[in-house]
Amino acid sequence: LLAQPEGFAKALTWLQPGLLSVLSSSTEITNLLMRWDAMSLSMANLRTDALKRAILAQGRSMENRLSKGESVEPDTKSLLRQLLDLLSNKSDETVSDKALKELHQTVEEMDRSQAQAAQAQLRGELSLHLVLPFIDADPVTLHIHQDRASEDNETPPFSVDIHSRTRMLGDLWLHTQVRSEEHTSEL
Repeated sequence: LLAQPEGFAKALTWLQPGLLSVLSSSTEITNLLMRWDAMSLSMANLRTDALKRAILAQGRSMENRLSKGESVEPDTKSLLRQLLDLLSNKSDETVSDKALKELHQTVEEMDRSQAQAAQAQLRGELSLHLVLPFIDADPVTLHIHQDRASEDNETPPFSVDIHSRTRMLGDLWLHTQVRSEEHTSEL
């Protein structure tokens, strides 16, 4: 996983609004996709608490959260994995091998992102690459990064890069940095 290139090429394709619904060929899959829709963010009604929950869910693997005794709700990757399992076990060949392979690659992209975040943490850095699906908008990729503290910079800034490829506006990028600065005043 760590040797694979960064990015979410397959995820950005498969997490388009409504695309997974074309795979709905059974009641079980339809129910799973209804849970997917209920869990998905809405660009029109984006709330900070829902955004925070989505970022935290993708930032750490479900396995990591379970190993620490935390309660977990289904996240994007676990629902995709369940969908992939359901589709793989179907014998009526309604889903092409190419679609199954690409869904598997989507899950691998998310696994790789979490493995790379863990490696960065071991180096004393923060580096989260995430893809956020929306029910009513194209998916958005985020990269949240903070370099390791050094003698020159004990509290390096957080960098947040946001990228969206919308059908109406094309590529949109946002880069911002958040710094922690102390202001002292003398009397």
